[in-house]
Amino acid sequence: MVVLTAALIFGLVLCYFITIPFIPALVWSMTLAVLFAPLERWLRTKSGRPALSVSVTLVLAALMVVAPVILVSGALVSKLIDSTGLLNAMLSAENWPDLARQHPGLSPVMRWISGHLDLPLMLQSLTAQLGQWGASLVQGSLASAVTLLLTFYFLFYLLRDRN
Repeated sequence: MVVLTAALIFGLVLCYFITIPFIPALVWSMTLAVLFAPLERWLRTKSGRPALSVSVTLVLAALMVVAPVILVSGALVSKLIDSTGLLNAMLSAENWPDLARQHPGLSPVMRWISGHLDLPLMLQSLTAQLGQWGASLVQGSLASAVTLLLTFYFLFYLLRDRN
């Protein structure tokens, strides 16, 4: 009896570790299934073909949910890259005299910054940090793409076999 209980607990733990990567995709697919079920039901009554109505619903869901996220993420990454170059150019040592002439009220602050902070080192650190964020973003994007594919795979079957 003890061996059987230990085997059962071991099996449940293994099942838990196997399902962990799929939990986000399952949650998203269930959420989307709840949101798009009325549309799919309406399309199914009009066409009479479950696979067609689910496919159209998936395309519409992708256009309404995924496309805006991809467009906003792309714009965000583009602006982040542009900002880094702009910050490097704006805060370079050559631009400090011009900045002081254009904004005389900033002169004391700029002298204090020059005396107490090492701006080139800070900019180098900031650029390195942004590079690390970019690398983690790419890695996270690959994992997100897999989760997205699994989400729509699960969503297809949740909508098609809802009864």
